Amino acid sequence: MGRRAAEESFDILQEIVDQESKFIFLAGLGGGTSTGVTPVLLSLIHGTAASCVVTMPFAFEGTRRQEIAEAGLKELRQYTEDITVINQEKLKPLLPSSEFADIEQIFDLLNYAILWKTMSQII
Repeated sequence: MGRRAAEESFDILQEIVDQESKFIFLAGLGGGTSTGVTPVLLSLIHGTAASCVVTMPFAFEGTRRQEIAEAGLKELRQYTEDITVINQEKLKPLLPSSEFADIEQIFDLLNYAILWKTMSQII
């Protein structure tokens, strides 16, 4: 879905990326939106500096999402070598010790991890 939307808007996106010299992409891989649109955007910027921070799915999201994420990551590597991968499963030990962490806590932690990785690349 994301890929198709990006391809349909290719000319508009090209106009936008032509105005910039550095890109940082944040993408959650494993579904259809970011996994599809990010490679299309990277293909538009032809050698312009680009960094990616991507997240891989939690184990509970299933093997299908993991397979989609792995395929998406492989495709992204065709366009840039500057990719930081955050494996969400590795964030679990940082969550509160209760049996079931609140989904908001999980995403807050993930947002901080992405922010930290992104800022460390900029600085």
